[in-house]
Amino acid sequence: MSEPSSNTNDKNLSVNETRTLIDSKPFSVSARVALQLGRESISSSVTAILELVKNAYDADATLVRIRFHGLDTDQPRLVIEDNGRGMTMDDLRNHWMVIGTANKTTSRKTSMGRVQTG
Repeated sequence: MSEPSSNTNDKNLSVNETRTLIDSKPFSVSARVALQLGRESISSSVTAILELVKNAYDADATLVRIRFHGLDTDQPRLVIEDNGRGMTMDDLRNHWMVIGTANKTTSRKTSMGRVQTG
């Protein structure tokens, strides 16, 4: 299943980018989620942006770019791009799609030796 998205006319973003659904799996919830909801919740847009930048660091990104598009339109966008290591399908399904997963508690360093922030 694909759905087109209309991006701004930027040389790095296609105007009619097509996104393809690669699988369908519901989120699941880990027992750790009760702790995280209380102390680690994202309470503002600034905190959410900082969390995405921290995720890029944890993915060994050496570049993070934050851009605003269409601020003078009725559909403004914030785009955060990085050159970090992407997730495998297994990572996506078994870690990112599990709310409160403990996968980062077993390995605290990235492949570049950085201490993970998340």
